[in-house]
Amino acid sequence: MATVAIVGYDPNWPDQFQRLAAELRRHLGEAASRIDHIGSTAVPGLAAKDVIDLQVTVASLAEADRLAPAFQRAGYLPAPYRHDHRPAGDTSDPTTWEKRLWQSPPGGRRVNLHVRVAAEDWATGGRPPGAVGSGDLNDQWQATGPPRSSTSPSSDTNRHS
Repeated sequence: MATVAIVGYDPNWPDQFQRLAAELRRHLGEAASRIDHIGSTAVPGLAAKDVIDLQVTVASLAEADRLAPAFQRAGYLPAPYRHDHRPAGDTSDPTTWEKRLWQSPPGGRRVNLHVRVAAEDWATGGRPPGAVGSGDLNDQWQATGPPRSSTSPSSDTNRHS
């Protein structure tokens, strides 16, 4: 079994995200409505596993599957995981927790690339469980602005809330 090492916060993680996101944007174009830095490396000052987690938001899982060659050209390998973790006691439709996961090849910068579907009704707050924008923290971001590190087709720079 592989060991998990927690390392001190690396102030270069945000810049590493920006480079990875810019390269993804070059391959994905407008098909990705957002590319966000998620997970523990996205939290300033937090010790974490030295793995950059990115989230690519797409219109549908069919779109995510159609983008498979672009993810491969960007250097990512498909992972077998197709569902997010469901909270204990969750009784929602399991399909609302579907996603696609890609990872960096062995030996390089470790990256997990989560591809999730955007909720259609983001503005109204009526999101299905597992959709981008569900959960209390994302509700706060909706009220105050996007997450700290995010790129969209119209702006590939950090946005701060």
